[in-house]
Amino acid sequence: ARLTHVLITHAHYGHFGGAAELRERTGAKVGGPTLGSDILRDPYLEPGMRYNIQFNRYPPGFEAHACPPDFVFDDGETIAVGDITLKAILVQGHTKDSTCFLFDDGGKRGLFTGDVVFYGGKLGLLNLEGFSMDDYRRDIHKLTDLGVDMLLPGHSVFVLRRGQSHIRRAAHKLGDFVMPETFFETNEFMWERDYLKVMSE
Repeated sequence: ARLTHVLITHAHYGHFGGAAELRERTGAKVGGPTLGSDILRDPYLEPGMRYNIQFNRYPPGFEAHACPPDFVFDDGETIAVGDITLKAILVQGHTKDSTCFLFDDGGKRGLFTGDVVFYGGKLGLLNLEGFSMDDYRRDIHKLTDLGVDMLLPGHSVFVLRRGQSHIRRAAHKLGDFVMPETFFETNEFMWERDYLKVMSE
């Protein structure tokens, strides 16, 4: 199979930093959210970049690479990739441009969630410019009745069945007065524990 499209869920460098090289190597078209396209063109505008530099999270000599998108998309637009059509769903909160992609394939419904919703209903909470709890509470309900089987987040494990239950749990947590669990508890450093838990269900 040939890579034809790279779709960026949101303009955080950890999610688009390699997109320009992928495009160069494969000829794939890169698409990104309209609301984050300024950062794709100049990654140093990304709010988290200065913190990652300040706390030495990048290796010595690090340089961020811009990736001007070949096309942009907005809430509700559809994107055809081979035999599959993905619907863009803007869910602001983690960032102003956070976008999920809904698709149907082989009798199952999947949702790429970027950093919006993770396994166990964990959320992409940040102490960072561009994050908004109010937006999260408002927009999470776009996802609560989609009938999702496969939940495919940008970090940690994929959920291949009953994905909708994880989304509903996230929405429930956002409706409570207690701070929800953050995705930092579901990041790459915790993947093994989460994977084993999913496999045992």
